[in-house]
Amino acid sequence: MAVSRVLTVLVAAALLPGGMDAQTTSTISSNFNGIAIAPGSDLWFTAIFRVSDPGPSGGTVRLVNSSITFVANGVTYNVAVPDAVFTFSPTATVATTSFNMTLNRWETTAPLSFHGDAFLAGVALPLPSGLPGGVTPVTWTGTFLTDTPGAVTWRWGAAAYTSFTSDYNALQVKPLDDNQATLYANPDHAGTPESRKGYVTGGGRGGGGANYTGSPTPPATLPEPATIVLLATGLLGLGLVRLRRSA
Repeated sequence: MAVSRVLTVLVAAALLPGGMDAQTTSTISSNFNGIAIAPGSDLWFTAIFRVSDPGPSGGTVRLVNSSITFVANGVTYNVAVPDAVFTFSPTATVATTSFNMTLNRWETTAPLSFHGDAFLAGVALPLPSGLPGGVTPVTWTGTFLTDTPGAVTWRWGAAAYTSFTSDYNALQVKPLDDNQATLYANPDHAGTPESRKGYVTGGGRGGGGANYTGSPTPPATLPEPATIVLLATGLLGLGLVRLRRSA
């Protein structure tokens, strides 16, 4: 019965209540560049992603239980990231991003088709004592839930700012790279805090200038939902066969 219970948990992780959401925990470890960050600055972390196929009727990509960890000058940082839900909508013509303060969650709605990456989640880390350059490793871990048919590929970046705000709605975060499908007709990357661009500086994974989100990490690709479901179902079937043979 132990095998059966373990495999049932695998299926439950792939087939969540209320829909065919695939659940995958993913981690990307990278580093900050060599630029030290001055005391009193903020680091703006952003997770961006793209989906190979959102499906004809749209779907959602969610990020939950997400955190960023690193050690600098003997201090361990464990940064909790707000949850996020990104909705591909067949009726949307322009992407919008807002922060739901009640749910502590980023909420973005976008058309089914657009160019480049999309913003998923972000968090600001105040640095009253600053940070040295070259911090490594810096690890972002989170659980993704998606009901889109295509695979999700995500990355993260971090840029330093000399002045920031804890009011995430006041940041005016650009939801997409695509300047035709957002309210911001500029070449800024998804995740850019449009209202704070004048305060960007070097540090994190950025060099200042027009690099408002920092250089993105190498990508991590999540398995397609159908692949997870088939794998979990196959494992469960194999376990049941073995249980019958041993009965």
